[in-house]
Amino acid sequence: MKFWKQHLTSRLASYFLLLSLLTVSTVSCVAYLQARQSLKESAFNQLSITATLKEGELARWFEDQQRDFLLTTHLPEVQTRLRTLLDTASTTPQHQQAKADLDAYLQRVIRLKPNLQEIYVLDASSRVLLSSQPERERTYEIAANITFLQEVAIGADFAPIFYISPRTRKPAITLATPIRNANGDRIGLLATQLDLERIDRIIREGNRLGKTGEAYLVGFMVTGNAFISGASPLPESPTESVTSFAIEQAMLGQNGSGLYRNYAGVPVIGVYRWLNNRDLALLVEMAQAEALAPARQLAVTIALIGGFSAIALSVGVYWLSRQITKPILAIAETSTQIAAGELDREAPILTEDEIGILAYNFNQMLRQLKLSRNQSQAYSDSLEQKAHELEQTLRQLRRTQAQLIQTEKMSSLG
Repeated sequence: MKFWKQHLTSRLASYFLLLSLLTVSTVSCVAYLQARQSLKESAFNQLSITATLKEGELARWFEDQQRDFLLTTHLPEVQTRLRTLLDTASTTPQHQQAKADLDAYLQRVIRLKPNLQEIYVLDASSRVLLSSQPERERTYEIAANITFLQEVAIGADFAPIFYISPRTRKPAITLATPIRNANGDRIGLLATQLDLERIDRIIREGNRLGKTGEAYLVGFMVTGNAFISGASPLPESPTESVTSFAIEQAMLGQNGSGLYRNYAGVPVIGVYRWLNNRDLALLVEMAQAEALAPARQLAVTIALIGGFSAIALSVGVYWLSRQITKPILAIAETSTQIAAGELDREAPILTEDEIGILAYNFNQMLRQLKLSRNQSQAYSDSLEQKAHELEQTLRQLRRTQAQLIQTEKMSSLG
């Protein structure tokens, strides 16, 4: 503190350094906030575009699956054999022939349409009469897991029912269309289980969202909201319920975007969509740490460059301050010497500016002081001389007086 109070150049350099650091901090903060806002807007745009593209691809995929299923199973000869299979006893030649023809046809369809993982025929009791996977025959299908295509028309909207397949332990979709007899009564179902690997590829591939970017689908199952595809990694239990602010909002039918924590508790910037026709939530997210990293890097860079610049400038300011304050320090040194009694000193006039004028006036004041002191000394000497003379005169008068008194005494005795 004493050093701070006594050194003018140090105070000037320190004030400049503090002001520079304050300016650099302000600029860094403003640059960070502006860059962060720009990066957020850019990220939201990129995430929204990705979500829109994936939404379109999903819609086309579902439409393709519907079209492939209906076109391959609603041929007149196929429908005829299906009715024969369901309306005749299993021991009749007509039943056996229809089953053989259908089995051969379904195997060809599966080879040509690998996205249709399995095609099978259910009777009125949901028992599998015929399947492209023979080991599944004579088993029963859970009716609650079946997505019925009420309208046998390509392009008709349908909301798929997702469930966990007891065989694969993965999310699955089963599409089914009714088989009717000549009277229009439903006598069975023609169903197919879709291969959802393509959905997973649609969701995972082509994101271009950096290292932490991901897109995933969430659907409602009996146990709650669960991943359909895209999450990396998927939970150990496929029926495990997942939640986050965005998932809850999307499952309520809301579309939006924002900064929030994802299902894993990681702060992300994300976009969420409710796919109304599919009863699915599509989420596209990226970790905030990655999305906003350039803003932090910019702020740190500005702060480092600004800090080094401020220190370098402070050194320069210190040197300049030394040059500027040198005449003042010379005047201060001279005043200290004069205070010690060295009145023959004079302040050096190093500049012609205000400080030079100050030094000149200081020297003039010093000359006046010396003149006044000399005059005072001379006056003092004069007074001392006069006092001495008066004292001598007084002594003389006293001697004269004493002599007169002595003379008078002698006269009176004489």
